[in-house]
Amino acid sequence: MQNKGFVSAFATLLALVCLYQISFSWMVGSVENQAKELAAGDATMERVYLDSLTENWSYMGNTYKEAQEKQIGLGLDLKGGMNVILEISVSDVLKSLAAENVDDPTFVEALQLTSTDAEVVSGDEFLQKFAANYKAVNPNATLAKVFSTYQLKEKIKKDTPDAEVLSIISEEMNTALANSFNVLRNRIDRFGVVAPNIQQLEQAGRILVELPGVKEPERVRKLLQGSAKLEFWETYTIEEIQNNLA
Repeated sequence: MQNKGFVSAFATLLALVCLYQISFSWMVGSVENQAKELAAGDATMERVYLDSLTENWSYMGNTYKEAQEKQIGLGLDLKGGMNVILEISVSDVLKSLAAENVDDPTFVEALQLTSTDAEVVSGDEFLQKFAANYKAVNPNATLAKVFSTYQLKEKIKKDTPDAEVLSIISEEMNTALANSFNVLRNRIDRFGVVAPNIQQLEQAGRILVELPGVKEPERVRKLLQGSAKLEFWETYTIEEIQNNLA
């Protein structure tokens, strides 16, 4: 009898915990349905309404965003959303690493041959094919001639062997991929998608992004594909411009 009472108490407690967890999905779903009704099909208005609830809505001490995070994740199969695979452009990475030598004729021709090769996919395969084309275009040219730039001066010298240069470039590509991964993660976190899945694929240079429940795919696409720009502006002190103001 004691065991039966323990089982009943445990089952009751488990049911209460389940109801507590499910309640977040009910409340968030109720709010989202209300937003749809008020927006009447206007996705922008719906998003603005939901954004306005970030700090002005509460359920059991949880804000709307916190309630979103605690609701049961349905995933793409049940909730729909957006599934994209992003790929690092090895060609652009090589151009960036070549820097001031990007107009070198051998480099330009080898890169063009590799980029137009239908059999080349991406990542290390692209890099190896580029190196082969580079030698085919000019057997006497070394990769260090192009990649011994100011940016890589501590890693690549004028006499660095091609094999070592390729290894260094491969490391730089991995660094670029890791940086891109972090940028995407930060952008997705700011977008407010619940339970996103972002991971690097086994195929070099590719990142998988799954965003359940996304209702504005174009907005997300621009967010993911947008390029960050760092700008420098010349400024003046008041002493420097006061005569002009006068």
